[in-house]
Amino acid sequence: MLQRKEIKEGYKKLEKTVEYVERNYFGDNKTDNYSKLISVNPFWVDLAKHLLASGSIANFVTQNFIFAFNNHVEALAVISLMDLSFSARDNYDIRS
Repeated sequence: MLQRKEIKEGYKKLEKTVEYVERNYFGDNKTDNYSKLISVNPFWVDLAKHLLASGSIANFVTQNFIFAFNNHVEALAVISLMDLSFSARDNYDIRS
């Protein structure tokens, strides 16, 4: 009976918890700075040209991605928009 009593005592009703939500970027309380997070650069120009030519984001890869890593927001956007292959290909051609 001792084991059963220990298990029963293991459950305790907890108090209500409080949920916190971050509403600003870390260390930045000014909303006017958000408009400067992503600026025009060769990557975004290439993306616009690709979208106009193909009408789709599929197969979009550009060597100008390096110009679009000014902050973490832009870096995540670039990585998510490029059609990167995460597996090795046998017929990879560096000239294309």
